[in-house]
Amino acid sequence: MSAISKTTTNAQTPLKILLTGLVPTSSDVPQWALDLYGSAAEIEAKIKADTERLRAAGHDITLYYFDDTDPQTGLDWLTAKLRTEIFQGIQVGSGLRLLQSHMILFENVVNICHKLAPKSVLIFNDGPGTSWDAVTRNEEKLKEVKIQA
Repeated sequence: MSAISKTTTNAQTPLKILLTGLVPTSSDVPQWALDLYGSAAEIEAKIKADTERLRAAGHDITLYYFDDTDPQTGLDWLTAKLRTEIFQGIQVGSGLRLLQSHMILFENVVNICHKLAPKSVLIFNDGPGTSWDAVTRNEEKLKEVKIQA
């Protein structure tokens, strides 16, 4: 029996989380990623279901997709958002991390988060539809980040 206990996310401990990722219809997603995660429609459905599950648990979720054809708009949005709001957690989605063609965008996202939201917990999902798992496994750290009312 494992000595590790798993926390359960629930509405009694609402969290404010920013979920970011790559727009599911990105044109340069390699075949291996499509084989692993599914079509753009399947990816979007997984993300939507996962996001709704987090909201149903009472969490304040902001979802933002970066468009790889216009990364600067996304970086500007992220900068403005983090200057005006505090998030307990910021998830950087797998599409931004796993695809070599998005490495510079990933670095820029992480550096903006580091600079403008140093107390927020950076969390990483395993792919589309695994944000619930990422939030759940980081729940205790996320609760430590105080958000002023």
